[in-house]
Amino acid sequence: MKKYFLVLLVLLSGITSAEETPRSEKAETLFSEYKDAVIQVRIIDKTSQSKSSIGSGFFVSSDGYIVSNYHVVSEWVLKPERYQIKYLLSNKQEGELTLIDVDVIHDLALLKADLKPEIHFDLLHRKLLQGEHLFSFGNPHDIGLSIVEGTYNGYIEKSLYKKIHFTGSVNPGMSGGPVVDRNGHVAGVNVSGAGNQLSFLVPKEYVQTLIEKRNDQSPEKTDFLDSIREQILANQKGYMQEILKEPLKTIVMDGYSLPGDVGDFMKCWGGTEKREKMLYEQTYKICRTEDDIYLSMGQQTGVVEYEHDLYKARGLGKARFFALMEEILSMPKSAAYADEEMVTVYECQTGQVEHLGTKSKLVFCLREYKKFAGVYDAWMTSVVLAGNDEVLQTSLMLSGVSYENAVRFSQAYMEKVQWNR
Repeated sequence: MKKYFLVLLVLLSGITSAEETPRSEKAETLFSEYKDAVIQVRIIDKTSQSKSSIGSGFFVSSDGYIVSNYHVVSEWVLKPERYQIKYLLSNKQEGELTLIDVDVIHDLALLKADLKPEIHFDLLHRKLLQGEHLFSFGNPHDIGLSIVEGTYNGYIEKSLYKKIHFTGSVNPGMSGGPVVDRNGHVAGVNVSGAGNQLSFLVPKEYVQTLIEKRNDQSPEKTDFLDSIREQILANQKGYMQEILKEPLKTIVMDGYSLPGDVGDFMKCWGGTEKREKMLYEQTYKICRTEDDIYLSMGQQTGVVEYEHDLYKARGLGKARFFALMEEILSMPKSAAYADEEMVTVYECQTGQVEHLGTKSKLVFCLREYKKFAGVYDAWMTSVVLAGNDEVLQTSLMLSGVSYENAVRFSQAYMEKVQWNR
């Protein structure tokens, strides 16, 4: 009997040990085989000769072509006179990188090194399975090359910009690194993380497109701003055509007919807050695209968002209610961020509008991108007064659009604002 107990204890001990120290032999094999095909991308300040930022990249050909993220090299793109792009290999060898092309919509960059690598990655040419194991390479927080194991969870739903949901830790510095299957074939590119094993990848089909374009490029570019401008305008033209090909859908909010979900890439939420101490209540609905396009540390674009707010006085006098509303309604409501180095100040027009018997005060504002002529952010807000105790505000924000589409969308939006009582 003691013999059997001893055997059982040994078996249980083995099981417990395996659970306490999980280990992926496949990760170990992939790291050993492909570590020399992954690089650290360094943006070097010319004056101090120090790193300004870092990211990752990977060889995709035997002649030295490298894929990374646009946001990794964006400082150089916007200010090439101030920065250099360099690489660092796993064996500590350093060298210069040349930027060949960018896909700013999908946050990709194609570069070329001054060497021919001994090994490079191939792209995946099959469909991934939900829950399939993937392996992410990169340089997290500049502590050295790492590999992270995670799972494929399909494409993000309700997204204007197609991305893969990866359950694994993508940390700063890993941006631009490859994510591969068990055979070392690239399924996507690290682009961002939201913590708690929630990360996002650029699908490999956009990598394929960028690689295929390289034969059409001139030998070397130094100014990518025109190309980025064209990409932004083409992107907004595409999704605006899709939105505006049919009349906008509407919702009803306490007697008001208002623009509803304008596309399956929007996420909406709402609620009612009774602010008893301030003697009014607010009912709201907010809709917004979940992701955006990175242009620089000081600017994101490509966002569509709108908000409806219905305010009702609850014992607040007319004068106090209108004073409070004037303060609230004067504040722009937008998550689109841009610093003054990237955009002009808003220029606004104010007027009275009447549509189907509903009168409203309308403010329409535009600001232009300083580095990308003909690209604008638009902000519009409309206020409807219903007696002395009720105010409806609806606000629209578009970022990274042409003047024509800013006007077209705003008009289509206002046509759906109506008081039905």
